[in-house]
Formats: sequence, C-alpha cells, structure tokens
Amino acid sequence: MFYTNGMKIFFESMSEIEHFTKNLKCQEKLVCQHCLKFDQLVSHGYVYKNQHLSDDIKVGKRVLCSNRYNNSGCGHTTRLYLKGRIPKLSHGAFELFVFLSALISGLSIQKAYERAVGVPVSRQAYRWLHKLYRKLSDYRRFQDKNAQDDSLFKSRPKNLRQLLATLKQMFSQHSDCAGYHLHYQKPFI
Repeated sequence: MFYTNGMKIFFESMSEIEHFTKNLKCQEKLVCQHCLKFDQLVSHGYVYKNQHLSDDIKVGKRVLCSNRYNNSGCGHTTRLYLKGRIPKLSHGAFELFVFLSALISGLSIQKAYERAVGVPVSRQAYRWLHKLYRKLSDYRRFQDKNAQDDSLFKSRPKNLRQLLATLKQMFSQHSDCAGYHLHYQKPFI
C-alpha cells in the first residue's frame, strides 16, 4: 500500500472512514500533507455527492489540520473517500471502469461512454481520456514493460493504443479503478 504522508485516503466503507477519523489523535504517524505536523488532525464533516431531486449521499469525510483551540496546524483539509468515488468527478469509479472496459473490448469512444453513463453525448468521455493520458506515466510505472502488448489495439490511434494496453495489463492486476484506489491510495484520474 502507498499512503500520502502516512495517511490512507481511500476506504472500503463509511464505517471504516468513521473508525479511522475517531482515532486520529491516537495515530502518532499521521502527519498533515501540507505542513507535515502531527497530532493536529481532527474530523471535519462529510463529503457529499450532489444528487438531482434526492438527498445528498455521503461519499467521504474531511480531516482538518486544526489551527484552533491551542492547535498549531495549518488549517488545510484533506478529503477521505470511499473507494468507488473519484475526487472531482461527478461519476464514480464503476462508470469509469465500464467505459474503459468497453474501450478495451473494441467499442468506439462514443459507444463506450454511452454504455458507461447512459448518455449519448460523449464530450465528457474526451475529458476523461485527456486526464487518463496525463496519468499514463503513473500507470506505466507500476507495470511490467516486457508484458505490454498493444497489438490488440492496432486499429486505434497510437496514444489510445498505448493507454488501452497499459490499462488492460493494470486491470489484470487490480481488477478495477476502485482496486487501484485501495492499493496505491491515489485517485485513478
């Protein structure tokens, strides 16, 4: 497992996040990722996903490096997420994984996006791909370079061919985007 300055960011369930945030003062190795001070972190409310026409859904929790009440922290917050959420994305890890699986299986970008989110307008799919291209070097860092075979994707453009070959190999190790979150403790995108 890889942690950001010793702090786990992605969790299996809300109860696991609750347990983690209740015991912040007891965990001596936890440091703020901004100021590197320890023993200043406090639980600071929930992170919600906004839903149309329904109640908001809890998808994580905030942790504050407290600078109040005799604490000397920096005041920055860190968000802790459920493994199925991708920070700063309205869709979750499952939808992204369905999109990528459809691309790997040979569907076009438009059809893969429609399969993943149920919307025929694929403008957001190209934004996802752009973010994935920017993280390609991160994905390749953990992969076996000798095992990559992009011959399955010959009909695709070169950059998409490299991306899909890398993701196919990575998904054989981590099963999906949420598995990547839990193992590396980094956002998939």
